[in-house]
Amino acid sequence: TAISRENDIYEIQTVKDVYETRWVVNSAGLNSAVISSMLGIDGYTIGGFKGEYFVLDKNTGKYMNMPVYPAPRPDGGFGIHATPTMDGNILIGPSSEYVDDFEDYGVTPPVMEDLLTEGAKMFKPFRKEDIIRSFSGIRPKLIDKETKKPIDFVIERREEAPNAINLVGIESPGLTSALPIARRAVKLFMEVEILTINENF
Repeated sequence: TAISRENDIYEIQTVKDVYETRWVVNSAGLNSAVISSMLGIDGYTIGGFKGEYFVLDKNTGKYMNMPVYPAPRPDGGFGIHATPTMDGNILIGPSSEYVDDFEDYGVTPPVMEDLLTEGAKMFKPFRKEDIIRSFSGIRPKLIDKETKKPIDFVIERREEAPNAINLVGIESPGLTSALPIARRAVKLFMEVEILTINENF
């Protein structure tokens, strides 16, 4: 809820307690721009992009052993695709709609209809009766203030916020690139801090 710094120590206020630390890593997703401002680094805007999904019954899993994507769109997005899960289900989705409310996790009939149509293109055995549930998620995208278009996420350490690693707008590819992001964050730490590997970890 608030961040202050005195004598090289950050004081982080939360709804539960107050914590003191020498280092802060901002990995707050949809709220990363808010935390960035609390650290003293202003100027970032996060847009929420909602994706709705269908989950298909596990009996559909035998028909697919790899994700199926359409050709990329001109804006670089992939649109609705079909993805097998580790549990044997198939996911159909996501949609992608801009939302102002970062807690709007409802699913909507028009999008569900679109998922039915587009999902059948990606996964031929798709039947409406195989749907066991629907859900949605919201991913953060860093928005360029001038063009109003999504831009790549930010990984930085800046003088305005000593001893802070700022990860802003880390969206879907952030999961796939989690290890390279972690390695880059470690390099930023090592610019000002000596780190030793714990061989017993």
